[in-house]
Amino acid sequence: MRVSARVGPAHAFLVSGDVTQASEDLVAAALAPVRAIGDLFALLTSITLLARLQVLQGRLRQAATTYEQVVHVVPGQEMLHVLVGSAGYYFGLGDLLREWNDLDEASRFLAQGMELVRGTLTVDAHVVTQGYTALARLEMARRDYSRALATLDAFTQLARQRHFVPHLVAHGLAVRAQVELAQDHLAAAIRWADASGLSTEDDLSYLHEREYLTLARVRIAQGRNDPAGHANSGTSPFLRDALHLLERLLEDAEARARRGSALEILLLRALAFAAAAHRTQALTSLERALLLSEPGGYIRLFIDEGEPILALLRQAHARGIAPGYVATLLSAFGELGATASLLRTSRADSLVEPLSERELAVLRLLVAGLSNAAMAQELVITVGTVKRHVNSIYTKLGVTSRTQAVARAYALQLL
Repeated sequence: MRVSARVGPAHAFLVSGDVTQASEDLVAAALAPVRAIGDLFALLTSITLLARLQVLQGRLRQAATTYEQVVHVVPGQEMLHVLVGSAGYYFGLGDLLREWNDLDEASRFLAQGMELVRGTLTVDAHVVTQGYTALARLEMARRDYSRALATLDAFTQLARQRHFVPHLVAHGLAVRAQVELAQDHLAAAIRWADASGLSTEDDLSYLHEREYLTLARVRIAQGRNDPAGHANSGTSPFLRDALHLLERLLEDAEARARRGSALEILLLRALAFAAAAHRTQALTSLERALLLSEPGGYIRLFIDEGEPILALLRQAHARGIAPGYVATLLSAFGELGATASLLRTSRADSLVEPLSERELAVLRLLVAGLSNAAMAQELVITVGTVKRHVNSIYTKLGVTSRTQAVARAYALQLL
């Protein structure tokens, strides 16, 4: 009972958005005694809770390592499937893999999570919300917009049937508006913004951060379509509103150590400045976003913003801003020539972060032509772990394929 009493307060950051060291210490303090008593449900809950906190901190690699602990503490896949709380594990890791652009593996994890939440009342509402929105984002990444909208509509219906708290319903509707924007359906997104009742002058709450970020996206899109707004002041009122809102959101995110939120806000500020034709400020904000996101290997966050961010990334590449990482993002967009420029860099110290010993071992096997399954057998680890190591290697080398990784490894004399 004492252990359970510690786990409850550790959830507070999900409401407050505070992931400072004090919150991390609270989660860690709850996890330690859970390990000692061996309660699998409490252990699984605590591990996924710590991983979610690390994601909010922008520490995606640490979060992946934390999620990996689950397969070591839960005895077998069958037990994991029947253990209450496992859906949060599948959704969390699946969404992380989506962010790393490993869409097939993300789909596998999210599908397993959805199997566990359908038709049951034993899953927390916030976990159900996490699952449906993660699945919709995956479908959006695959440009299957109609399916993404259907997933979000199904969530809204379920949430209202089960009387989810209002902010969870609102979260799903905000993600839906973002899908509409991805299709250039600005009118639909504006209807959402008008119906939401949100204002750039509201008292901000972390519980509604996704809604406000979507509102900023809507205002930026309106600013791009408002040439008259540039006539006198040089900046559309829509863009001024967006920048004002983003400044307030950034202040809160930085104060509460939410690096994941901060880099997304900086990215949106870059888009707002670019729409206002403030090129220098746009690139400055983009550079800050890149510096924050590179250690975590964020990819989809950039790609999902579409052509406007692609134009900025081309400018950043031309100016030599975060060259390896920008080349990786351009390659993920399908831009030709970016990787070739990167591979001409031949100094090992150009790596933002050196490869770990295990990553070097995986790289050697990758160069030798082994499949993921063969590497897993050779290193006595799971295939999923191999894939995460490979993703980490790709990010650190600034590449997106095995062929590029081999060329880069030889260029840097890593083998």
